[in-house]
Amino acid sequence: MLFTLLFALAAADEIPAIVRASPFFSQAFGSNSLAITSTARPTTVALGESLVFEITFGGVRNPFEVVRPKLALTDFAVDDLDAARDADGVSFRYRLRPRGLGVVEIPGVRIDYYQPEAAEDKQLRTRYTTSIPIVVTAPPVVKKTLIVPERFRTLIAESPSPPKPPVWLWVIVPLVVGALALAAIIAWHRQYPQGARLARLRRHRTVRRALDALERDPLDAFRRYLIERFDASPAQLTPSDARSLLTVQGVSAAVADEVASLLRDGDAARYGAVLLNLVERVRTVIQQLEER
Repeated sequence: MLFTLLFALAAADEIPAIVRASPFFSQAFGSNSLAITSTARPTTVALGESLVFEITFGGVRNPFEVVRPKLALTDFAVDDLDAARDADGVSFRYRLRPRGLGVVEIPGVRIDYYQPEAAEDKQLRTRYTTSIPIVVTAPPVVKKTLIVPERFRTLIAESPSPPKPPVWLWVIVPLVVGALALAAIIAWHRQYPQGARLARLRRHRTVRRALDALERDPLDAFRRYLIERFDASPAQLTPSDARSLLTVQGVSAAVADEVASLLRDGDAARYGAVLLNLVERVRTVIQQLEER
């Protein structure tokens, strides 16, 4: 071993520049008997799994100075593993993961070494590892199984199944609910006819706006209603003019008189008169006008 180390140190200073310049130079010294071999285990792998690829140098004179060859294998993901050295040689291991199902071999790897005894232009020697056929299979399908603890299995097995209602019940229930809803609507209309009419009136925007403004200023809301609903001008909102306008548009004399009375009371309220039930009177007149 000592002789090997001394030889390697002495020879390292003599390596020609052309040999050092090779990107495949492993810094190995040897003769024609230097052997470089490779193995792979296993040779059949599923996609996503890996195999171990090993390169071994035999008959090398400086096993402790040999550097790990770089693998330019585009079809594999490469990870460096360990290395083993002794006086007889050196080996390097790699982890290879195929990148696709179409990968069918590990190609030969080029490795250059130095042969001092050769002619000056032949001292850079080249070896290739033997290509190794491999088989890449589809990844296994993993079936996910729900694991239920034993104590829950017993509860599930012993628990009764939920009751199943008869088919006729699915038909009867919606009919009963619909009938009850219809009965409630009819009862509401009979008990609150005024409210039902108000609900219909609110569908008209002008009426809805007037009814919403009654609590704030009932007389102003009523005047605005007459202007928008009957195309009246502010000048036509005197009691007599309003009665004439409404009569022309088909409003009954009794309702027209009530409108004139409201407008007259409104004029009186400007001078301090107190009006009772004014909001309710305006609401009733609007309903009568809309039901004409």
